[in-house]
Amino acid sequence: MSVLAFLFLFALGTVATLAAASLSPAGARLSAAVTGIACSALALAMLFGKIAALPSQWDRPTPFGAFWNLAADSTSLWMLFLLGAVTAIAAGATNINKMTGVGNFLAALLGCSGAVAGVFLAQDALLYFMFFEAMLVPAWLMLAHWGDTADGCKGDSATANKFFIYSQTGGLLMLLAVITLAALHQRETGVWSFSIDDLAATTVPPERARWLVAALLLAFGIKLPVYPFHGWLVDTYSKAPTPAVILFSGVLSKTGAYGIYRLALPLFPAAFSEWAYTAVLCGTISILYGGYLAYSQQDVRKLAAFTSLSHLGYVWIGLFSGSPLAIRGAVVLMVAHGFSSAGMFLLGDALAERAGTRRLDQMGGLVKTAPWLAGAATAIAMASVGLPGFGNFIGEFLVLAGTYGRYPIAAVFAQLGVLIATLYALGMVHRSLLGPERVKSSQGDLDLREKVLFGGILLALLFLGFSPQPVIAESASSPVAEVLP
Repeated sequence: MSVLAFLFLFALGTVATLAAASLSPAGARLSAAVTGIACSALALAMLFGKIAALPSQWDRPTPFGAFWNLAADSTSLWMLFLLGAVTAIAAGATNINKMTGVGNFLAALLGCSGAVAGVFLAQDALLYFMFFEAMLVPAWLMLAHWGDTADGCKGDSATANKFFIYSQTGGLLMLLAVITLAALHQRETGVWSFSIDDLAATTVPPERARWLVAALLLAFGIKLPVYPFHGWLVDTYSKAPTPAVILFSGVLSKTGAYGIYRLALPLFPAAFSEWAYTAVLCGTISILYGGYLAYSQQDVRKLAAFTSLSHLGYVWIGLFSGSPLAIRGAVVLMVAHGFSSAGMFLLGDALAERAGTRRLDQMGGLVKTAPWLAGAATAIAMASVGLPGFGNFIGEFLVLAGTYGRYPIAAVFAQLGVLIATLYALGMVHRSLLGPERVKSSQGDLDLREKVLFGGILLALLFLGFSPQPVIAESASSPVAEVLP
């Protein structure tokens, strides 16, 4: 089956969701969730050889050399599996009783997911850029129309514009690097091409390669994000509607890490290593700085946002470590973090609904009235910390073990992030669940929908924790491994 099926799947899901919304919001939510589940199922079937993952190519180049070229290797398919699962979780987290325009919102959600699928499949750098930019439009719509403003109204164009400007700046830097590299390829061969394979074979002067890598690192560092390019993160993650922030943190952030893995590292392996020390330093600061800010937060949504910044720092240093072990760990952690971050934001929403506030210092005693929520909160917090048995532990362990051989000081400081994570995770659990019951909530315990969402997240994290071999083995066999030392 052609990998183009993933794009058709999201397009068909969008149409079906809009049609279902005309009948009932619950039907629209179910349609969007089924679309995500179908994406994950198709990715798994291709991963385990049940369905062949055939490329989709149009071999008639345009005058400027770009052409349609979609393909999937094992890493792409794991990212597509994550994309489908997180899309389903985000759709399931949609509160149809409080949100207006549910069908339009879910259509934007699926449109964003479809563009992300294109990012994971594109084998042409210009096509990659087009999908990279296309996902910004529905993301902006979800923020601008359904985000929360400071006065509690719906629609936050200021935060949406800030997010868009940051992302667009990164996208333009990537476009500049891609066009420059294609021009060098044309000068060398006489043929315009944006094929990633062709660009990787292009001879680039070392000084120019150094700055082209810098442009790509800025583009993907903004998208991840990593310190100091995280200025958009807190406002976006704290004001976006819960389904949108689940998608943003769970999948959109991974397009930054995937861009390093798929573009920057294969295109410029030598120049890439010249920026490694600086990049590892930024990743280490992200781990410690994000952890410190998460520990100091009273707002549960902002705590989850800074948690994401901290844990993605491990992905960043793993990719720049130059160690095959650490890079494989970064791939595992990308998948695991997608689930754990979705769980953290889903948990924050569940706590806030029952306490009537997002402030941890005004919560307490929820274990008495919501024992299922208390159990889910404890498990999600432990998974986020990296407790053995969960996928985050495997990813972080491999990253730290691989990084230690080349950057031992960074690895030692990064391990402090685990201690800080333990402090803020246990603090969140203690302040929200234990102690006196400060608010009498009529919300009650988790309903069936929420139990299914939390259960699915925890099962995925446990699978990655106890059986990470498929992800590790497949990432080791990826073509990217050819440029590793």
